[in-house]
Amino acid sequence: MREKKVVIQRTEGRIVASTTCDICGDKTQRDDWAEEPYEENIIRVENSMGANYPTGRMGETTSYDLCPGCFTGRLEPFLRSLGANPITTDWDDGQILCREEDKEGE
Repeated sequence: MREKKVVIQRTEGRIVASTTCDICGDKTQRDDWAEEPYEENIIRVENSMGANYPTGRMGETTSYDLCPGCFTGRLEPFLRSLGANPITTDWDDGQILCREEDKEGE
């Protein structure tokens, strides 16, 4: 669950004031889970469904906010137990670094 607050800069808008893990309740005072100033730790678990017409898009997104501990300690093991294999990408250049099924032959 994300709590938002209004901040006044040059224009008024809403920013994420804190994020709470939907599983364990852990809370961060940011919109991501990074612990250091130049770190990034963004976790997205969502499903977007709808229509994309030439005149515009419409639909609905269902999402969950998870902390790093619940993502790696609960969600990933559960998905792997169902036979899911993640695809890991390097977000610096977008190339696939390694897939789990590729590791099996090593």
